[in-house]
Amino acid sequence: MLQGSDAPTASDTAGLTFFHGTSVYFAQEIARGGSNEKFLANIGAFALGKQIVIGLSRIANVKQGNWLPSSAFPCATDSDLSLVSNALWVDSSFQYGAFFATLNFENAKLYATHGSEYLRAIRAGLRLLGSVGASFLEGASSTLRELLLSPHEPAVVEIKGISRDRLYGTKEAPSIEQTLQSYQKYKNDPGVRMPWAVRISSRP
Repeated sequence: MLQGSDAPTASDTAGLTFFHGTSVYFAQEIARGGSNEKFLANIGAFALGKQIVIGLSRIANVKQGNWLPSSAFPCATDSDLSLVSNALWVDSSFQYGAFFATLNFENAKLYATHGSEYLRAIRAGLRLLGSVGASFLEGASSTLRELLLSPHEPAVVEIKGISRDRLYGTKEAPSIEQTLQSYQKYKNDPGVRMPWAVRISSRP
């Protein structure tokens, strides 16, 4: 379980419990370093993502920011195209510089069953690139190759002690106040299942 160092603020979010769905491997790294983003950067995952984007742009002949055309990848699955387009191509959430979490344990558990969205997008991008993707994988760090090729083991990280000034909304729910109010209103209602997703910054 991660512990934030901030004391409770007036809105007292430090008493809330947040959850982050991930893998056993990443859970261990998060416990050591507090964020999987730094770890992904250190093992070259973001650099490989950029390589994949450049390779795909040459094949598809479109600029980043436009959806990848399925006509350029006739053997690709809709799932792979969607993953790459959302996580690497159009508007990457991994550029926010914040840690994603949720107040809904079930949502975190569901996310954990699939594993890191960014790594899944990299795997999909490598598949789309075919032999070029295989060469990219060969040039990746040994740690990154191991993560991409190993079976996924789901885990949920519990996070407490996060002050209000470290919480931000998401692209889907930009107002953190509305998210917190919704949680307080419906948290004990079994008929309501909301994502209650937030971004947690490394510092205020």
